[in-house]
Amino acid sequence: MIRPFLFRNYSAGLRLATERGKLSGPQYFRRRASLHVYATATPNPHAYKFECLEDDGKLRFYLERGMDLKAPRQFSTPSRARRFSELAEVVLLQNGVDNVFLGDSFLTVQKEKDVDWDDLCEGVEAAIVSFVEEYVVDEEHATTAEAMVDRENSEYFMDQLKHADQVLAAEVEEVIHEKARPHILADGGDVEFVMIDKNGVVHLRMLGACVSCASSTITVRFMIKNMLMHYFPDEVTDCVHVDWDEED
Repeated sequence: MIRPFLFRNYSAGLRLATERGKLSGPQYFRRRASLHVYATATPNPHAYKFECLEDDGKLRFYLERGMDLKAPRQFSTPSRARRFSELAEVVLLQNGVDNVFLGDSFLTVQKEKDVDWDDLCEGVEAAIVSFVEEYVVDEEHATTAEAMVDRENSEYFMDQLKHADQVLAAEVEEVIHEKARPHILADGGDVEFVMIDKNGVVHLRMLGACVSCASSTITVRFMIKNMLMHYFPDEVTDCVHVDWDEED
Protein backbone atom coordinates (compact mmCIF):
# COMPACT_ATOMS: atom_id res chain seq x y z
CA MET A 1 0.00 0.00 0.00
CA ILE A 2 1.35 3.39 -0.99
CA ARG A 3 1.45 5.72 2.00
CA PRO A 4 1.67 9.54 1.76
CA PHE A 5 4.38 11.29 3.70
CA LEU A 6 5.57 14.86 4.21
CA PHE A 7 9.00 16.44 4.14
CA ARG A 8 10.45 16.27 7.65
CA ASN A 9 11.30 19.91 7.35
CA TYR A 10 8.00 20.78 5.79
CA SER A 11 8.37 24.59 5.87
CA ALA A 12 11.76 24.52 4.20
CA GLY A 13 10.58 22.03 1.63
CA LEU A 14 7.45 23.97 0.83
CA ARG A 15 9.35 27.25 0.58
CA LEU A 16 11.91 25.73 -1.78
CA ALA A 17 9.27 24.15 -3.98
CA THR A 18 7.18 27.32 -4.02
CA GLU A 19 10.19 29.38 -5.08
CA ARG A 20 10.62 27.03 -8.01
CA GLY A 21 7.02 27.56 -9.00
CA LYS A 22 6.00 23.96 -8.31
CA LEU A 23 3.62 24.50 -5.39
CA SER A 24 1.04 27.04 -4.39
CA GLY A 25 0.04 25.33 -1.15
CA PRO A 26 0.49 22.17 0.96
CA GLN A 27 1.07 19.01 -1.06
CA TYR A 28 1.71 15.38 -0.23
CA PHE A 29 4.63 13.53 -1.73
CA ARG A 30 4.41 9.83 -2.39
CA ARG A 31 7.02 7.11 -2.34
CA ARG A 32 6.82 3.73 -4.06
CA ALA A 33 5.79 0.86 -1.83
CA SER A 34 8.17 -1.93 -1.03
CA LEU A 35 8.35 -4.69 -3.58
CA HIS A 36 6.91 -8.02 -2.49
CA VAL A 37 7.26 -11.46 -4.05
CA TYR A 38 4.75 -14.09 -3.03
CA ALA A 39 5.43 -17.83 -3.33
CA THR A 40 2.46 -20.19 -3.50
CA ALA A 41 2.35 -23.97 -3.65
CA THR A 42 1.18 -25.79 -6.79
CA PRO A 43 -0.20 -29.31 -7.30
CA ASN A 44 3.41 -30.33 -7.88
CA PRO A 45 5.13 -30.46 -4.45
CA HIS A 46 8.47 -29.68 -6.11
CA ALA A 47 7.21 -26.51 -7.83
CA TYR A 48 6.26 -23.11 -6.42
CA LYS A 49 4.67 -20.20 -8.25
CA PHE A 50 6.32 -16.82 -7.60
CA GLU A 51 4.35 -13.63 -8.27
CA CYS A 52 5.48 -10.05 -7.88
CA LEU A 53 3.15 -7.37 -6.54
CA GLU A 54 3.53 -3.60 -6.39
CA ASP A 55 6.30 -3.56 -8.98
CA ASP A 56 4.73 -0.93 -11.26
CA GLY A 57 4.07 -3.70 -13.77
CA LYS A 58 7.74 -4.16 -14.66
CA LEU A 59 7.77 -7.92 -14.16
CA ARG A 60 4.69 -8.39 -16.31
CA PHE A 61 6.15 -6.03 -18.91
CA TYR A 62 9.35 -8.08 -19.01
CA LEU A 63 7.54 -11.40 -19.28
CA GLU A 64 4.96 -10.24 -21.82
CA ARG A 65 6.88 -7.79 -23.98
CA GLY A 66 10.48 -7.52 -22.88
CA MET A 67 11.48 -10.92 -24.24
CA ASP A 68 11.83 -12.21 -27.76
CA LEU A 69 8.56 -13.83 -28.79
CA LYS A 70 10.49 -16.81 -30.14
CA ALA A 71 12.51 -17.34 -26.96
CA PRO A 72 11.90 -20.53 -24.95
CA ARG A 73 10.22 -20.08 -21.57
CA GLN A 74 11.61 -22.97 -19.54
CA PHE A 75 15.24 -23.52 -18.56
CA SER A 76 17.23 -25.94 -16.44
CA THR A 77 20.75 -24.51 -16.63
CA PRO A 78 22.13 -20.97 -16.16
CA SER A 79 24.22 -21.28 -19.34
CA ARG A 80 21.12 -22.07 -21.41
CA ALA A 81 19.07 -19.34 -19.75
CA ARG A 82 21.85 -16.77 -20.27
CA ARG A 83 21.13 -16.78 -24.02
CA PHE A 84 17.52 -15.74 -23.53
CA SER A 85 16.68 -14.41 -20.07
CA GLU A 86 18.81 -12.80 -17.38
CA LEU A 87 15.96 -13.28 -14.90
CA ALA A 88 15.85 -17.04 -15.48
CA GLU A 89 19.63 -17.17 -15.17
CA VAL A 90 19.81 -15.41 -11.79
CA VAL A 91 17.09 -17.65 -10.37
CA LEU A 92 18.82 -20.79 -11.64
CA LEU A 93 22.01 -19.66 -9.90
CA GLN A 94 20.29 -20.21 -6.55
CA ASN A 95 21.42 -23.47 -4.96
CA GLY A 96 18.70 -26.12 -5.14
CA VAL A 97 16.79 -24.76 -8.17
CA ASP A 98 16.20 -27.46 -10.79
CA ASN A 99 14.41 -25.48 -13.51
CA VAL A 100 12.54 -22.22 -14.10
CA PHE A 101 9.45 -21.48 -16.18
CA LEU A 102 8.57 -17.90 -17.18
CA GLY A 103 4.81 -17.40 -17.36
CA ASP A 104 2.97 -14.33 -18.57
CA SER A 105 2.97 -12.70 -15.12
CA PHE A 106 4.73 -15.17 -12.84
CA LEU A 107 7.66 -17.56 -12.49
CA THR A 108 7.36 -21.22 -11.61
CA VAL A 109 10.43 -22.63 -9.92
CA GLN A 110 11.06 -26.34 -9.49
CA LYS A 111 13.45 -27.43 -6.79
CA GLU A 112 15.72 -30.41 -6.54
CA LYS A 113 14.01 -33.24 -4.69
CA ASP A 114 16.32 -33.23 -1.65
CA VAL A 115 15.98 -29.45 -1.06
CA ASP A 116 13.52 -27.90 1.38
CA TRP A 117 11.44 -24.92 0.30
CA ASP A 118 12.22 -23.16 3.57
CA ASP A 119 15.87 -23.07 2.51
CA LEU A 120 15.15 -21.99 -1.05
CA CYS A 121 12.31 -19.47 -1.12
CA GLU A 122 14.18 -16.56 0.44
CA GLY A 123 17.01 -16.72 -2.11
CA VAL A 124 14.63 -17.04 -5.06
CA GLU A 125 12.49 -14.14 -3.85
CA ALA A 126 15.56 -11.95 -3.33
CA ALA A 127 16.83 -12.76 -6.83
CA ILE A 128 13.48 -11.80 -8.39
CA VAL A 129 13.20 -8.58 -6.36
CA SER A 130 16.76 -7.55 -7.26
CA PHE A 131 16.13 -8.13 -10.96
CA VAL A 132 12.78 -6.33 -11.06
CA GLU A 133 14.06 -3.31 -9.14
CA GLU A 134 16.99 -2.89 -11.52
CA TYR A 135 15.11 -3.70 -14.72
CA VAL A 136 14.69 -0.75 -17.07
CA VAL A 137 11.55 -0.82 -19.21
CA ASP A 138 12.65 -0.77 -22.82
CA GLU A 139 9.84 0.91 -24.74
CA GLU A 140 11.72 0.59 -28.03
CA HIS A 141 12.07 -3.15 -27.52
CA ALA A 142 8.39 -3.33 -26.67
CA THR A 143 7.44 -1.54 -29.89
CA THR A 144 9.60 -3.96 -31.83
CA ALA A 145 8.04 -6.91 -30.05
CA GLU A 146 4.53 -5.67 -30.80
CA ALA A 147 5.47 -5.20 -34.44
CA MET A 148 6.57 -8.82 -34.49
CA VAL A 149 3.11 -10.08 -33.54
CA ASP A 150 1.76 -9.90 -37.08
CA ARG A 151 4.83 -11.67 -38.37
CA GLU A 152 4.48 -14.21 -35.58
CA ASN A 153 0.91 -14.89 -36.61
CA SER A 154 1.84 -15.29 -40.27
CA GLU A 155 4.68 -17.63 -39.33
CA TYR A 156 2.25 -19.59 -37.20
CA PHE A 157 -0.01 -20.24 -40.17
CA MET A 158 3.02 -21.28 -42.21
CA ASP A 159 3.89 -23.73 -39.45
CA GLN A 160 0.43 -25.22 -39.72
CA LEU A 161 1.47 -26.79 -43.01
CA LYS A 162 2.87 -29.68 -41.00
CA HIS A 163 -0.63 -30.53 -39.75
CA ALA A 164 -2.93 -32.83 -41.65
CA ASP A 165 -5.71 -30.23 -41.36
CA GLN A 166 -4.53 -26.65 -40.90
CA VAL A 167 -7.96 -25.23 -40.07
CA LEU A 168 -8.64 -27.96 -37.53
CA ALA A 169 -5.24 -27.45 -35.92
CA ALA A 170 -5.91 -23.73 -35.49
CA GLU A 171 -9.35 -24.41 -33.99
CA VAL A 172 -8.00 -27.03 -31.57
CA GLU A 173 -5.25 -24.69 -30.40
CA GLU A 174 -7.74 -21.86 -29.88
CA VAL A 175 -9.96 -24.06 -27.68
CA ILE A 176 -6.95 -25.19 -25.62
CA HIS A 177 -5.78 -21.59 -25.23
CA GLU A 178 -9.18 -20.24 -24.18
CA LYS A 179 -10.66 -23.14 -22.20
CA ALA A 180 -7.82 -25.16 -20.67
CA ARG A 181 -4.80 -22.86 -20.43
CA PRO A 182 -6.22 -20.36 -17.87
CA HIS A 183 -6.81 -23.17 -15.33
CA ILE A 184 -3.33 -24.58 -15.85
CA LEU A 185 -1.70 -21.15 -15.56
CA ALA A 186 -3.49 -20.61 -12.24
CA ASP A 187 -1.59 -23.60 -10.89
CA GLY A 188 1.77 -22.33 -12.12
CA GLY A 189 1.88 -24.50 -15.23
CA ASP A 190 1.25 -24.10 -18.93
CA VAL A 191 0.20 -26.18 -21.92
CA GLU A 192 1.60 -25.87 -25.42
CA PHE A 193 -0.16 -27.26 -28.47
CA VAL A 194 2.33 -29.18 -30.59
CA MET A 195 0.24 -30.76 -33.35
CA ILE A 196 -2.71 -32.90 -34.30
CA ASP A 197 -1.75 -35.84 -36.47
CA LYS A 198 -3.67 -37.49 -39.30
CA ASN A 199 -5.22 -39.95 -36.86
CA GLY A 200 -6.77 -37.17 -34.79
CA VAL A 201 -4.32 -37.51 -31.91
CA VAL A 202 -3.53 -34.15 -30.25
CA HIS A 203 0.06 -33.77 -29.02
CA LEU A 204 0.54 -31.40 -26.07
CA ARG A 205 3.60 -30.25 -24.14
CA MET A 206 3.14 -29.43 -20.47
CA LEU A 207 5.38 -26.77 -18.92
CA GLY A 208 6.03 -25.04 -15.61
CA ALA A 209 4.65 -26.84 -12.57
CA CYS A 210 3.27 -29.55 -14.87
CA VAL A 211 6.77 -30.84 -15.61
CA SER A 212 7.45 -33.91 -13.47
CA CYS A 213 3.99 -33.61 -11.93
CA ALA A 214 1.98 -36.83 -11.81
CA SER A 215 -1.32 -34.96 -12.05
CA SER A 216 -0.33 -33.44 -15.42
CA THR A 217 -0.90 -36.83 -17.06
CA ILE A 218 -4.41 -36.85 -15.64
CA THR A 219 -4.90 -33.29 -16.90
CA VAL A 220 -3.96 -34.27 -20.43
CA ARG A 221 -5.58 -37.68 -20.57
CA PHE A 222 -8.87 -36.70 -19.00
CA MET A 223 -9.59 -32.99 -18.67
CA ILE A 224 -8.16 -31.75 -21.97
CA LYS A 225 -8.98 -34.92 -23.89
CA ASN A 226 -12.63 -34.88 -22.78
CA MET A 227 -12.89 -31.18 -23.50
CA LEU A 228 -11.50 -31.53 -27.03
CA MET A 229 -13.62 -34.58 -27.79
CA HIS A 230 -16.64 -32.55 -26.70
CA TYR A 231 -15.84 -29.72 -29.12
CA PHE A 232 -14.47 -31.98 -31.87
CA PRO A 233 -16.30 -35.32 -31.49
CA ASP A 234 -15.53 -36.49 -35.02
CA GLU A 235 -12.00 -35.11 -35.37
CA VAL A 236 -10.14 -35.67 -32.07
CA THR A 237 -9.52 -39.28 -31.04
CA ASP A 238 -6.97 -38.92 -28.25
CA CYS A 239 -4.49 -36.64 -26.42
CA VAL A 240 -0.89 -37.52 -25.68
CA HIS A 241 1.72 -35.80 -23.56
CA VAL A 242 5.01 -34.80 -25.20
CA ASP A 243 7.83 -34.53 -22.68
CA TRP A 244 9.53 -31.17 -22.24
CA ASP A 245 13.06 -31.55 -23.55
CA GLU A 246 15.37 -28.56 -23.31
CA GLU A 247 17.39 -28.00 -26.44
CA ASP A 248 21.16 -27.56 -26.25
